[in-house]
Amino acid sequence: MAPLTLSSSQDINLHAIFTGSVGCGKTTVARLYASLLYDIGLLSTGQVVIADRSSFIDKYWGHAESVVGKILKLAQGGVLFIDEAYLLATNDDKDPGRIVIQMLLDILADDKNRDIAIVLAGYPDKMHELLSVNPGLTSRFPNVFTFADFNVSELRTIACAKFEKMGYNLGDEAEAQLENCIKDLYNNRDPETWGNAREMENLYQAVILRHAQRCMAEGVTSEDIDVLITIEPEDIPVPNVENARILRPQKIGFR
Repeated sequence: MAPLTLSSSQDINLHAIFTGSVGCGKTTVARLYASLLYDIGLLSTGQVVIADRSSFIDKYWGHAESVVGKILKLAQGGVLFIDEAYLLATNDDKDPGRIVIQMLLDILADDKNRDIAIVLAGYPDKMHELLSVNPGLTSRFPNVFTFADFNVSELRTIACAKFEKMGYNLGDEAEAQLENCIKDLYNNRDPETWGNAREMENLYQAVILRHAQRCMAEGVTSEDIDVLITIEPEDIPVPNVENARILRPQKIGFR
């Protein structure tokens, strides 16, 4: 699809702030955002460059200016997505991350830099702290989008879509077991570590591993295609019993 061409007189601020927990779709939406802005002619290329604090600040402090310039050049014509952007601004006046933020603000103030959209992303409370550290960000990033955590129904849809995409079939009983498993994970989640859609990826990996182990134990061959692509209820972790052991990270340490 060829991009539309809007009048060059249009003065639209494309920069945005995405707030939300891990795995709630911020990066995915950033890619869609870039594509849509390209389609309507507000960006010339529509690519997405993903960066974080480590992208701007390496072990050689003092190189921030040249690094910021290189990253902005890569993102020119598209979207620069800065994940966990709040890590760039601390209460330490000597923190080089603060220099990066100020450089970005200076660049955004230049009317010549219109062919780029910068998206700052991170946890809601942390992003609020970032805005309080540098009030200038509020006027430069007027578009604020909040990403809510997925509910059980949405997580189930995400998980089922993953199995379908990878060529697996889920019967009614397997789907019911999958939903029970997701409910258990959701109801016992730790808000500080819950990964939303990423948890569904972990669940998918656990299920196909159990499926493969069952097929091997039953002597299933490559000719048994239907069996190889069918997920049975026993392939899915049992709620409140196996979820904690299979899907949740175990802490290792000393008493």
